[in-house]
Amino acid sequence: MSHQSTSQKGFAAIAAIFLIVVLAALGGFMLTFSNAQHTTSAQDTQGTRAYWAAMAGLEWGMSSVVAGAISCPAP
Repeated sequence: MSHQSTSQKGFAAIAAIFLIVVLAALGGFMLTFSNAQHTTSAQDTQGTRAYWAAMAGLEWGMSSVVAGAISCPAP
């Protein structure tokens, strides 16, 4: 019976190591996925800021032309 107990302990150790490796791999995947999500979110925010900065520039330019503050030279 001691032989069976030793083999059971060996299987439990192997199963525990396998479980730790699987959980570590899952944690690594989650970190990679989270980093990708963070990068995508930051790029989306920068794109939105660039869009609204361009729109503000266009609005300013149009209002300056309409107000007569900026004149176009004759060709």
